[in-house]
Amino acid sequence: MKALITTSSVLVCVAVLLISYLDFSPPDTFGSGMTSERYLFPIIVAGKRGYIDAKGETVIAPSFDDTWKFAHGAMQDPRFDGGKFCEGLATVRVSGKFGYINGSGSIIIPAQFDVARCLSSGLAAVMVDNEWGYIDRTGKKIIPLNLLEASDFDEDVASVRQANGSYGIANKTGIIKTVVDAELVGYFQGGFAPLRLEEKSGFIGVTGSVAVPLVYEQVKHFSEGLAPVKVKTNWGFLNTKGEMQIAAQYLDAWEFSEGFALVQKGESFFFIDRSGSVVASPSKGFKEAQHFSEGLAGVRSGDKWGYINSKGSFVIPPQFDVVSSFNNGLAGVGVDQAKWPGKFGYINKIGRYVWGPTAPIKSPNRD
Repeated sequence: MKALITTSSVLVCVAVLLISYLDFSPPDTFGSGMTSERYLFPIIVAGKRGYIDAKGETVIAPSFDDTWKFAHGAMQDPRFDGGKFCEGLATVRVSGKFGYINGSGSIIIPAQFDVARCLSSGLAAVMVDNEWGYIDRTGKKIIPLNLLEASDFDEDVASVRQANGSYGIANKTGIIKTVVDAELVGYFQGGFAPLRLEEKSGFIGVTGSVAVPLVYEQVKHFSEGLAPVKVKTNWGFLNTKGEMQIAAQYLDAWEFSEGFALVQKGESFFFIDRSGSVVASPSKGFKEAQHFSEGLAGVRSGDKWGYINSKGSFVIPPQFDVVSSFNNGLAGVGVDQAKWPGKFGYINKIGRYVWGPTAPIKSPNRD
């Protein structure tokens, strides 16, 4: 279960962190990245970040600081959202601090935060000196920076951890309702947030009341009305009424997207529909796969990744070392990963590059 945003560093492999700069969450999650009727995509050139449009044309020249830190061949930086545009603004780093720019590249909120997150429902979680709070799109502090943890807003509520260590639910006016008897509260999605107490998990609703009893070993998040839950050793899917809709039978399971969910059986991965039937998958499954986005899903065949459609047919043959989900018509992909750090670019839905591939960095400093 994903916890709230904290300052803990998380080591990840080079390819995954690099491709995160070319990966985007769906618009209905992070809000509009449209600027003058164009969605902007972040790029990294020689360690500097800029933005292109869907045609691959540079809109904001690469000029903002990159934030990667290197340690024993891996990179770490959980401090911001990879420069994604969220509700018209994107996080940038200037002289070691984070602020926000608009779609023209103008700084709207000066760089002043140690950590800055995407706007969500008009507010963004920010941190200074290990204390979290929320600002609006003008930079005005809406909820004071006195929280231990903070999450993105969803349906006008966000789960937070208060200075006394207790978890609570904040509304957009800054009123926080304490959630009693909670060891961990996850972020809200679809009107529910995971809740954990005494090694059992369930869900709370936006009022803070328990919506699904704490009887599961683990839970993930609701999406399209269903949530993966773990019953003893297997995963299944729960509906918003607390009823098991798809029996627990999988080694692992992930949230639904565009009517499909990814599940794991043994060492193989399959897609299922809301009835639990296997769809868009070969009989032996895939070695690895990602969720569907804009009608396509990244899957691995052999040592390479490509993209399939909802019928399970390859529309972009396997040829990439790493891939990300499509968003606003483009997907970030990586090649030549054997030659660190590899090359990265954007492709369209017929597999043609609109930008790159190019190396995002030249001579990184390693600790």
